[in-house]
Amino acid sequence: MLQIILIGQPELRELLDRTDLRQLAQRITGRYHLNPLAKPETEQYVSHRLRVAGASGEIFTPPALAEVHRVSSGVPRVINVVCDRALLGAYTEDTRR
Repeated sequence: MLQIILIGQPELRELLDRTDLRQLAQRITGRYHLNPLAKPETEQYVSHRLRVAGASGEIFTPPALAEVHRVSSGVPRVINVVCDRALLGAYTEDTRR
């Protein structure tokens, strides 16, 4: 038996809801949908990602983390992009925070 894991953006769910794909959708045994993160979850997510990357100490100030959450609406993919750009900007200005 072949098992396949599908991971995608919300558009994948919409695609699988199409009538012509109902046979495929019926064969999906489990589904999980990741909702946007709340503000505290966003802060924890960023801290975790930085810790895993080897950061020591705080890099983003609390107001910066609040702005990351506001701009990203708590979507992890967007959080990653916003933080990446912020880190790149800090690097070009030779600043740590």
